[in-house]
Amino acid sequence: MAVLACFIAPSIARADDGATTTTFIELQTRVVESTRAYKAALEQLVSLQEQAAERAAARAHQLRQFLDNGVVSRREVEDSEARWRAAVAKAEDSRQHIAEADALIGEALAAIEIAKLPPPRRDEPVVTAAVIREPGDANFAGVDVGGIERFFLGRFAKPLPVSARGQTAVHDRLGLDHSHALDVAVHPDSEEGRGLIDYLRRQHIPFLAFRRPIPGSSTGAHLHIGLPSPPLAAVKATSR
Repeated sequence: MAVLACFIAPSIARADDGATTTTFIELQTRVVESTRAYKAALEQLVSLQEQAAERAAARAHQLRQFLDNGVVSRREVEDSEARWRAAVAKAEDSRQHIAEADALIGEALAAIEIAKLPPPRRDEPVVTAAVIREPGDANFAGVDVGGIERFFLGRFAKPLPVSARGQTAVHDRLGLDHSHALDVAVHPDSEEGRGLIDYLRRQHIPFLAFRRPIPGSSTGAHLHIGLPSPPLAAVKATSR
């Protein structure tokens, strides 16, 4: 059983207590600002990496022609093609990091939007036109990833479309804990999304469902399963 563990102070993970709402919003605002700056840097990096991949592709094609004419060795061609593949992989990896950063921006903006609403009763879901927030079990300790994957495969006959599994390089870079969470690329109002949400509710697993892009973020509709991503320093402090 794969379980993503989390150790999070309730005042950090939830903004239900009016006394902590302002601090919570300030924290999430800093997350948005730092993540946007990181995303902008990644976008510049991807542009450079794509240019490098194009040059590597041109060189590989050129050497392949030279091989046909007996000018270069097969080893030189294979090496150039390996460099081309590596350059393409670097750009793809950076694009994945951009997608993860944008999802994190959406998560933080959604948390801010929800925090500004009148406080719900404890363990009461929050539903807006853009998001659904399900608080789950107050004693929630981690996501049973294996159980979710088995349910989805059995119900829909295809693998769970995970877009970010646990802690990623983006969360490491930004100092946030995502080890307790899972991002799934399904629309919450689709048949698959409704089925998955029903399962999460039965299991008392907290989640944020994005029904449409949050203003200020281009991330599309998806499900963030688990609690919001708190600072790693806070997580370490509460686990001592």
